[in-house]
Formats: sequence, C-alpha cells, structure tokens
Amino acid sequence: MKQGSKRTWAIIVMVMVLMMAALPVMAEEKPFVEIDIYSVNDFHGAIRAEGAKPGAAVLAGAIQELGAQNPAGSIVLGGGDMFSGTLDADEYEGMPVIYAMNQMGFSADVVGNHIFDYDQKVIAKQASTATFSLLAANLSFPEGNFVKPYVMLNRSGLKIAIIGVATEETLLKSSKRNNQGVTILPTVETVQKYIDEVRGKGAQIVILLTHCSSFQNNKGQITGEITGLLEQLHGADAAVTGHSHQKVFGTYKEIPVVQAGNNGETIGKIHLLYSRIDKKIIGSNVSLIAVNKDKWKESPGIAKMVDHILADIDKKYSGVVAQNLYPLSNDRYGESTLAEYFTDLLLKGFNADVAILNGGAFRSDIPAGPITLRLMQQAYPYKDQIVVMQLKGSDLLAALEYGIGNESIGEVRFAGVKLGADLDLPQGNRIIENRLADNSSIDLNKQYKVVTTEFLTKGGDGYITLTKGENIRYAGDIKEFFNFALKNEKTVNYRTDGRLSVGYLRLAS
Repeated sequence: MKQGSKRTWAIIVMVMVLMMAALPVMAEEKPFVEIDIYSVNDFHGAIRAEGAKPGAAVLAGAIQELGAQNPAGSIVLGGGDMFSGTLDADEYEGMPVIYAMNQMGFSADVVGNHIFDYDQKVIAKQASTATFSLLAANLSFPEGNFVKPYVMLNRSGLKIAIIGVATEETLLKSSKRNNQGVTILPTVETVQKYIDEVRGKGAQIVILLTHCSSFQNNKGQITGEITGLLEQLHGADAAVTGHSHQKVFGTYKEIPVVQAGNNGETIGKIHLLYSRIDKKIIGSNVSLIAVNKDKWKESPGIAKMVDHILADIDKKYSGVVAQNLYPLSNDRYGESTLAEYFTDLLLKGFNADVAILNGGAFRSDIPAGPITLRLMQQAYPYKDQIVVMQLKGSDLLAALEYGIGNESIGEVRFAGVKLGADLDLPQGNRIIENRLADNSSIDLNKQYKVVTTEFLTKGGDGYITLTKGENIRYAGDIKEFFNFALKNEKTVNYRTDGRLSVGYLRLAS
C-alpha cells in the first residue's frame, strides 16, 4: 500500500472512531425527547388471574413489552394500594406483589391508605425489600425514613422528578391501630416546596405520583381530589392518580392526568414530548391500555413464582365452610347481597338491634357453589374486631344516613332496619322512613344495641357518630366469626330483601 493511501485510510479510520464516540452525545442532544410513563394503581394484591383480573404474570408481560418500545425513555410507576387485598398476597405480607414489581422495573410507588393494612414494621420491611422507592411527600412517619418525598430519575438524558402525594383521606380510611403516629402534612404547601426543590436540582420534568382520587364524566371532564391539588400547585407536568378505582385519561388545566382502574386490568400511559430547545414539554398524550391474556404473553419468571404461591394457598385454604345456592354480588357503591347476608349473620349472632358496616368492608363477589376459606378471605380480607355497644338513636340514624349514596366511601351496609331515603333532600333529613324489626321507628333518644367493627368505632371512613357508643364490648375477630357462622348455617340461600329504598319509594309492609 502506498504511503498516501495509508495516510488517507488512517484519516478515515480516525474520523469513524470520532463519529462513533460522539454518537451517545448526539443521541442525548436530540432536540426532541419522548418519555413514556406507565402506571398501575390499586392492584390490591391481584397476582392470581381470575375473572377480569389478568394476574401478575400477564401484567408483567405487558409492562415489559411496552417498555421495550422506548427502553431509554420509559418509567413504570405504582399509584398506591398495590400490595394488599387478596389472600394470595396478604398471606405473605404483600411480598409477592413487591417481588413482581421489582421484576417489572417499577421506579416508585406512592403510599396508599391500604398500606396500613400492615403494621409499620411490616411496611418498613416491604420498603427495604422493594427495589423501587416508596413515596409520600405529605406523610410523616414516627420512626424510620423508609418513605421518601420524591425520587430523581434519568431517562434519555433528562432529569425527571417523581413526587409522591398521599390522599388526605389516608388516616380516615386506614387502620387506626397501624397508622398510629403518622401525620398528614399540609399537602399543597409541602408538595409545592418539593416541586421547587427538585426544579432547583435541575429537574426538567416533574411528575406527581398520587393516591388522590380522580373521576371523569362522559364529556371527558376530570374531577376529584386531584383537581383541587392541581388548582393550587404550579410546576407539575403530569399526574398519576389512584384511590377511586376509576378509568381516567385526559387533561386538567392542560396537565395530563391518568388513573388505570384497579386490579391491573389496565395500564395508564402518559406520553410526553420534551423540547431541549424550548426546555419544556411541548406535547402530550394520555391513554389506557387493556391488559388481557389474549394480547399479552406471560412473564415466565413471574408465572413460576405465582404458580408456586397459588398452589400453597389453594392447598391451605381449600376447606369448604358452606354451600351457596345463589351468587352473592357486591357493588361497593350500590347493592350488595353479600353484605346484606353477612350483616344479617352479625345481627343474629349477637342478638343486636342493628348491625352496621362500611361499604369498603366487602371486596368481592361469592359465586354459587362451595364457599371455601379462600373465597371468604377474598370477600372480607381485613383484620378487625367485632364491637358490640349501646348507641343513641340519633347517632345511629346519622351514621346510617352518612353512608347512604356516599360516593367517597361506598354504600353503608346494615341489617335490622329498613330505610327509605331521598338524596335530593338536605343532609340530616334524607332518611324519610325507617322501620326496625318490631315495626317501630328509631327513637332518637333511645339506646340501641349495635354491632359493628373497631374500625368504625374509631371513626374510620368518617363514621364519626359511631365513636359515641357506650358500654363497648369487643367480641372477637370478625373473619373468624363469619367462618364459624357459615359452618353453622351450612347452606346459604339468600336473595335481596329491599332493605334500602333510595329514590324515594315507600317501604313495603
């Protein structure tokens, strides 16, 4: 080879080396950057594929496939209430969900009210096991620093801050026993402080990861707790929501907002287009992605873990407590034949005048056929103590009215009384007619024997008048009672009895 040719070849090689070395820098300096934020909220331990629930293996497969479409610019976030809510998860203190989230590549999860289904020592263990950050800027825990206000991420060369925001209903809608010492800081002021802080640290995008409610009407308008927050904050670019189990995708004041239902049945997606030239987001798109086994392949690793857990659970909880002749349905915000039947059991078991439970106490239907211990655990997953007490008629009537048509906490569950209500009337006058088992009406000044739960007697879900009970007696674990009562009944043969009439129609004689 001639000397000149050697020199020319050397120059070409040098140029090629320099170009290759510059490629990463050039990639980072593209004028436009696409960021994809995927979110799952209110998974509630649904690792088992069952009914509409896709299960953890299919959810993992979907998330992994979606992330592969933009590997350098994707973020996976949890909108709270992820770990607890099924026997499959709770038997292992939520660890199966945390393991699955680790494998799916979650970067953060916000504290939801149901994290206090576990005590704070367990929560600390969960946080230490997670490879993702547990966030809540507006919560203060008495011990430990296992919950952070925010986390800073880097995607496609951009600094992205994720700030956690717990719902202001956290302490109202969680176990008083497990949330002791936890306080809610002033939410708007606290979150704004952290927005300013992360901006000062160079954050180019700020995402609010919240367990605040959102709703969306058929015109696409978004309402709920999140809107009050976004009204008062400045500097946030997008919001992930949860808590209300709704499917929401749209914008509020030009800020993308998403909520992906519950149980992993959908994945939320916020697509952001960031301009390095303008140094801001110049475009966004919000959508929901359905998760089903027909479209998405299972993650083999997660499937293996889930199968092992389910085999152990099914073996341990396969015992049958009763036979059920008709399906017992459960609509948290409407009728629940399941709740009617079980409050009847409480009423009968403790010879009370009225039994009262909250709308969120029951979590799933029970189909016709054998009622197993696992189905029972699914239907009523929470640990709680039965409380028998004396309660003044006026306080009892106020508690019942508070829970009728309550879109925040769900429909009140009760037995021993029939009610007629008109929700168009002012609060305090909505119960037009009430009739006890002896056909009398509730006397406002009389004391009644009421059976309920410790959660409600501590003011849980806002049932303040149930804190006024007297001669309180604790009567054992409610789940153990239900299992015992069902074994005694042997056969469940129940259809609705129309104990609540809202509209208003007069009660049947």
